Amino acid sequence: MEKIPSIVREYVWKRDHGRCRICGAPADDVHHIFSRQANIPIYLGVPKTKKNHHPLNLISVCRICHSKIHTSGMSRDTKEIFIRANKSLACIHFDEDLEKRMKAALEELSMEEVKT
Repeated sequence: MEKIPSIVREYVWKRDHGRCRICGAPADDVHHIFSRQANIPIYLGVPKTKKNHHPLNLISVCRICHSKIHTSGMSRDTKEIFIRANKSLACIHFDEDLEKRMKAALEELSMEEVKT
């Protein structure tokens, strides 16, 4: 399984203030809202990247919530709510240098998606 690039993971972690987006506990991991292989609905406007590693498709989660997601899944409505919330959070600029490095990494991931 290909890991989320560290710069993207760092961006998501900081965006989410190191807290689980589900319960608010300290986060332990970053989780894909739509799986790595999923076709994310076009109307959600998430740019295509290799393995769906775009920050709009990622949330920070604690170990307990992460386990529950993998056991019980996440409804499509819930996934869409997280994507829309992430789009709103993308308007908040908190670390200009990190954002520049993350955008460069996303451009690389987008180019890799086109190749495959």
